[in-house]
Amino acid sequence: MSMAVHGLCESSSETWTNPQKHKPWFRDPVLFPYHTLRTRVLSFEYDPSRFTVPGRGGTISNGILDLATNLIAELDSYRQANDGAEDAQRPIIFICHGFGGLLVKRALALSWSKTKSGVSHLRAIYISTHGILFMGTPHNGLDETLILNSGIERYPGPSQFMLNLLTGSDTIKEITDLFAPLAKRFAIYNFWEGMEAFFDEQTQKPVYIVDALSAAPVWEQVDKCAIMANHSGMVKFSKKSDAGYTVVYQALEKYIKAAPRVISRRWEQEIERVIAERKQEADDLLQEIPAPPQTQAIDTYINVHYMVHRCSSSYFVGRTGQADKVKELFGDVTTNPRSKHKILVIHGLGGSGKTQFSLKYIENNRHRYWGIFWIDCSNESTAEKGFASLGENAQKASSLEAGMHWLSNQSTSWLLVLDNADDPEMDLPRYFPAGGNGHILVTTRNPGVRIHNTVGYLKFQGMDPEEAITLLLKLAYPENEPKFPPAPQNRQIAEGIASELGYLALALTHAGATIRQNIFTLERYLKYYLGHRRNMIRSRSVNSCTDANIISTWEIPFERIASKNSLAHKDAVELIQLFAFMHFDSIPEQLLQRSSDGIRKSTSPLAIYPAILKVKSMWNEDSQIRFRLAMNVLYDHSIIDNDHEKKVCSLHPVVHRWARDRLNDTQQKDWLGCASSILAHSISSNFEMSERKFRKQLLPHISSCISALKDMYGSLPNTTEQATELEKFALVYAENGQWKQAKPLQEKVVRFRVKVLGNQHHSTIQGQRNLANMHWDLFEVQQALQLQSQILQAQWRSRPSIFSWIKYPVNPIHTSYCVALDESARTLWLSGQREISRQTGQRAVYGLTKVLGYDDPQSLNAMFNLARTYLHLGEFEKSQELLAQVVQKREHWFGKEHPDTLMARNEQAMISVILKQDLVTAEREISDVLKARKETLGEEHAYTLWSVNDLSKVYCATGRWDEAVQDLQEILPVVVRTLGETHVGMIMTKSNLARAYIGSNRWTEARKIIQPLLSEVPSRHPDWFHINHEYINILIHLDDTDEAERNCNAVLDNLGRYSTFGPTHRYTLTIAQKLEKIYQAQERFEDSNRLIQRFPSLKKSPQPNQEKHPSNPDLPPGTPFISTLTNRKIYHSKTF
Repeated sequence: MSMAVHGLCESSSETWTNPQKHKPWFRDPVLFPYHTLRTRVLSFEYDPSRFTVPGRGGTISNGILDLATNLIAELDSYRQANDGAEDAQRPIIFICHGFGGLLVKRALALSWSKTKSGVSHLRAIYISTHGILFMGTPHNGLDETLILNSGIERYPGPSQFMLNLLTGSDTIKEITDLFAPLAKRFAIYNFWEGMEAFFDEQTQKPVYIVDALSAAPVWEQVDKCAIMANHSGMVKFSKKSDAGYTVVYQALEKYIKAAPRVISRRWEQEIERVIAERKQEADDLLQEIPAPPQTQAIDTYINVHYMVHRCSSSYFVGRTGQADKVKELFGDVTTNPRSKHKILVIHGLGGSGKTQFSLKYIENNRHRYWGIFWIDCSNESTAEKGFASLGENAQKASSLEAGMHWLSNQSTSWLLVLDNADDPEMDLPRYFPAGGNGHILVTTRNPGVRIHNTVGYLKFQGMDPEEAITLLLKLAYPENEPKFPPAPQNRQIAEGIASELGYLALALTHAGATIRQNIFTLERYLKYYLGHRRNMIRSRSVNSCTDANIISTWEIPFERIASKNSLAHKDAVELIQLFAFMHFDSIPEQLLQRSSDGIRKSTSPLAIYPAILKVKSMWNEDSQIRFRLAMNVLYDHSIIDNDHEKKVCSLHPVVHRWARDRLNDTQQKDWLGCASSILAHSISSNFEMSERKFRKQLLPHISSCISALKDMYGSLPNTTEQATELEKFALVYAENGQWKQAKPLQEKVVRFRVKVLGNQHHSTIQGQRNLANMHWDLFEVQQALQLQSQILQAQWRSRPSIFSWIKYPVNPIHTSYCVALDESARTLWLSGQREISRQTGQRAVYGLTKVLGYDDPQSLNAMFNLARTYLHLGEFEKSQELLAQVVQKREHWFGKEHPDTLMARNEQAMISVILKQDLVTAEREISDVLKARKETLGEEHAYTLWSVNDLSKVYCATGRWDEAVQDLQEILPVVVRTLGETHVGMIMTKSNLARAYIGSNRWTEARKIIQPLLSEVPSRHPDWFHINHEYINILIHLDDTDEAERNCNAVLDNLGRYSTFGPTHRYTLTIAQKLEKIYQAQERFEDSNRLIQRFPSLKKSPQPNQEKHPSNPDLPPGTPFISTLTNRKIYHSKTF
């Protein structure tokens, strides 16, 4: 059996018939002796105008798939009716012209997929097909110029169906991907036209309708040949001498003769496959799979958490079938704590309604989930911000790790939506919680994301045609809904518009808004739209015809807005150009208001800013009204979504990209600079705590802006203004714990300022201070010290007046120098150089209190840092005296629960713990600090974990060892997750846990946890000695004297190299005494005498008593040695 399938340019009879003949060549027994070849020739016919004429798509949502469905159904029915069951397996040879080849490829892929018992008869077409002749088939698509100029004398632009045939279109890619695995099963011959032709009356020169590269791509084991005729003439044979006839006939004859043997064997294999498959189905039905007894299906939950950024559109219609399918794939919501989460992927075209569908689905199924969480995964920054919000909401910590861990440990059922996960470079599985009883719904334009599904995936293209028409009319005539049904003629016009928009939800939304705003009537819309779309596709910035559909519907109302002279319309145009360089989601409405004052005072030219910001007066009620009117213009034309409750606006990603791409290079540069400047000016230079939440909102917009700046300029910064902007962005990153993003930015700012302004400029010094603080937070101590040394030298040379040189030639006391001293003292303390830290801190306190007084925040910072150094040097009275002043003044000026007040209160209480004085009050104070930090910072914040450590010391001091062990064991995995195994906070926690184990008489566990710390703490740091002292105690108790001796000698040798404590220091003598005791117990008197000669003070020191519990020197091991950053208004720490 041979089946001829024609293309789009002619009907079936016209395609195969030479004008000199009256019937198709394959029905001419001279040209094709079908009786001799014992083959029947059929032809498949359809009306091409339904696809080539714009607006005639009717209700065919996917013309190729619908046609392919008809082809296999009609061919199978014909074979069943005319050949009988015994001959229904006869071989098939397809002869295809032009588009007909694409149709056959899609039909064979569809037939191959029909494996279920109810439709398996349709698989017979695939099984029986032996050969295919592709005659001028555009395997790789048609040329853009050809498509755009087709029918231009009759229509303003090509139909949506024709656009789907463009080279590189999603439709062509899909057909290619579906057919590629099947191609080797068939004998294929590709023919291409060897002569050009005039495409229509308007073309000036002849062209190849389908060029050779598209008609005969490089396929393995496939014959190919040119036919010296044009695209239409290559399949119209009138005599045997016609070009191409011989090779076409010989190919057909060859395929027909070889087909019976090949197809017979293929059917044998198919029958074997079906038997095996049906047997497996029967076995599955008979096999009993009992449900886990602890699993219980839940129909309704009390929804506790609903963290979704917006609601679905009130105009959303349809996709009920897909909603039911999602519910079916996810299955029941259960209470099984051991169940694994399920992942479902929705992928499809941009603007196909994936996000709106997801919003509607979660609204309708909210009652099924304890928690529903929405994460914007358009880039890593927004994804991390989303999970950080989860952690913050759960009062854990504002970090990705905290949010992920919290969600992973919820046994109640949750739904997590990962929206806009389009970036192929993103490590998406990173954002799948490790555990938890949840459902994960991923929306993406990237089909490659499908591999991550565990329960299935859905592909979104256009809407159902009827639903699309309803949506368009509902948006165009909202006043008629639901009172009056649309007039029949309106529905028919809407039918044509919807088909040309590809039934895409976003395009329909924009079209409906354009008609609603009376920019064009329903009757006139299609004509103007087709012309706009044609121009859009010609634009190099449009990636596909799908994008062109959406962008064209957006460009029509935008051009109308731009043509208006009213202030609101002009402002609206400028706002959308500004928003193009922000992140597309959740743009704060406060942005312009917060930036206006800084811009007004700025020296930058006002020409780069929107007109709404160029007014000389402060932002007032009139400004707000003006802004609101402009926003309403954009909202009324469906260009933005506006959440009035959250006071943010959003753009669809496709529209957002086009808003940027439609600008020329100069305009892009100007508006990018404007966006960067506005973002920076909205951030107060003082970094007030009250504005911290707003600054956190800016993170995705800062990331988007920086990415665009890098793409445009390469190296940054290029101007002093840009350096100032980048520094603010770096500080916002740092404030939110993103130091790895902050540090490289700040390093660039410092390098630029050193080069342009010099080392002595105040902006350079400030930049270095901020960079040193970032090194401090990353515990890059040496880098911090190096920078702070440079700052000190610069500030020493930079005196406020000649008087300073005269009165304080060596040790100046001007404020900037003393602040630099204080910051150096803090870092010296962190690095273990506490004697130098004390000297430096004393100078800082003296200078700042003399110049600023004792109440100034900078003086209080210096006093606190010095008090902490005193504490770690064992000078407790001095520490207590300073801390009492700091606590009293900070409580007075900042309040009891200000972060810096809490830090001082905590340190004050720890002195009482160390001295074992008034432990009840100390415990109450530390507990209050812990409670406040949990409420304000979250349970997993570094400072909160620090308070847990300090509270454990209270328990140890009061003999409640088991309570200390329990608390520290609980936070240990949290510290690992949030800070890392080698972080100083982890070292502190393990050291404290080891002490608690010792108190609980769990010596082996103490040794196991403290031994790795010996190599993690630098040997020059004082805490290395504390940890070794604790370790030696453990070894002696466990009677491992050889290891204890080695460690004692290592500690004492370190003293000789670094002189940290000196030979007469009590800590040194404590270690020496332990070593001497080992010598005495082993009767090694010569070694003992040599040790006494080395440390003469041993003769005067009493021998240490054997301790049941750990020794309690003035400064016990594990005392926290990391504290908060100073109360600089431009920077706040979030680590230990």
